[in-house]
Parts: sequence; C-alpha cells; structure tokens
Amino acid sequence: SVDPKRDTPDVLEPYVGYFSDGILALTGTEPELRKVAAQYGAQFRYVGTGSTYTVDHTVNTFIVDRSGRLARVMPYGTPLPELLSYVLGLLH
Repeated sequence: SVDPKRDTPDVLEPYVGYFSDGILALTGTEPELRKVAAQYGAQFRYVGTGSTYTVDHTVNTFIVDRSGRLARVMPYGTPLPELLSYVLGLLH
C-alpha cells in the first residue's frame, strides 16, 4: 500500500486474506515507498489534507517473475485472459 497512515499491517492482513492466503501485503515509510515506486515507474500522490485525503496512484499491473525481476507492466484494463496467459507462461 502507498497509504501507510491508513493501511496499517492490522488493516492490510485481513484485507488481502479476502483474495488469497498467498498474497503478501507490503507498505513502508513514504521515502521507502517513493523509492520502490520510482524503480517500477509508478507514481502516487496524496490529495487533500486531514482525514478526508485521497491517494492518486498508478493503476497498472506489475508482474514480477520468480527471480524478483519486473517481467511486464500491463496497463489498466488489460483483459483478464491476456493477463492470465502471460502469468501462466511465466509459471511454466
């Protein structure tokens, strides 16, 4: 998460559990998050102040291979069959 103020480990753990036991939720300090985002070519920014702020962020899907390398960036709206085909190809 790029929103560590709201997305604490106590919030993230049950959230990702709704999707799969194999999903690991991560967050960090803002400087750490900016460093990682830059490495992936992603961006985020906080809009507004106080408890009503929002977070604008990149909506691409970043696919990381088994070696931890960025294998591909899929744009928002990529059809599920295309995403699935690519990921299955990496797994075989």
